[in-house]
Amino acid sequence: MNSFGDLSPRTSGVYFKDMSPREGGETSANGDITVASRFAQISCFTFEQYEEVFGVLFHEMMHSTDNAITVLHEGFGDQKTRNHSRIYDRGAYELLRSFTGRNDIPRGDLWGNPGNKPVDIRKMYEKYRSRTKACKC
Repeated sequence: MNSFGDLSPRTSGVYFKDMSPREGGETSANGDITVASRFAQISCFTFEQYEEVFGVLFHEMMHSTDNAITVLHEGFGDQKTRNHSRIYDRGAYELLRSFTGRNDIPRGDLWGNPGNKPVDIRKMYEKYRSRTKACKC
């Protein structure tokens, strides 16, 4: 995630807990990130699983970078705040840039400041597979 210079998570680590199948993660007011324990149970991610974990962590890292008041405000109910919409839009924008390799995609109102170079998620996945023993069957 060091390709995103505008991320500065306040977390002391990433934690796991059981969550419903539609939930991927959450961020506490102090910035700690918790992701669904189902991800910890996978020894070698498929590309689709890797992409999902990437998306969840990226989303929660944006929340963790925000101040505690913003995180608390977004934690009440299923309301969509402007900031939360901007976080979702930034995640979609980065995935689209990754898969197209293009920088000329209209940006709209996104969270943070996207860098100049798209992240290559497929290349990241290949590196993950090459260094993960469970993937070398």
